[in-house]
Amino acid sequence: MTSARRLSGYGTVLLVGALVLGACSDGGADDAAASPTTNDRTTAPAAVSDSTALCAIFNQLVASGAGPDAQFRATTRDGWERRIATTGQIVEAAPSEWRDEAETYLQMVRDRAQLASENGYVGVNDLPSDVRNAFITSHRAMQAEVDALIAYMSAQCRATGSG
Repeated sequence: MTSARRLSGYGTVLLVGALVLGACSDGGADDAAASPTTNDRTTAPAAVSDSTALCAIFNQLVASGAGPDAQFRATTRDGWERRIATTGQIVEAAPSEWRDEAETYLQMVRDRAQLASENGYVGVNDLPSDVRNAFITSHRAMQAEVDALIAYMSAQCRATGSG
């Protein structure tokens, strides 16, 4: 498999992992529409920056368990702490025009970790449906920002062949 194709697959895998609970939402298509600047920035040229660090972190996150079925597997406190630390590195490596979305991503991961902790670190299908649905509803706008950032990282890492 070519490197670009593998990175494209990783981007898809990360997107699924990042949507830990968003994947269960009925309004997935609506989430993307909630961010008015998403299309403007994902098609704009990338800022002049070294994407090597960002892509390395992006690929690390993918490799650390953000696989296609990650949201269905039970997790641990240590696993969430690693995800939080890795997402914090994304904040540091993100270009300035994507810093807000990266910080939102970090907050989303922290919120998901808290939700997991409160519910015994079970997979998303084992969460009470009212808890899962309340989280999805309350985090819809954040998820739209996260989706835009992940699309940017996936395109940037694929375009540069970094990672």
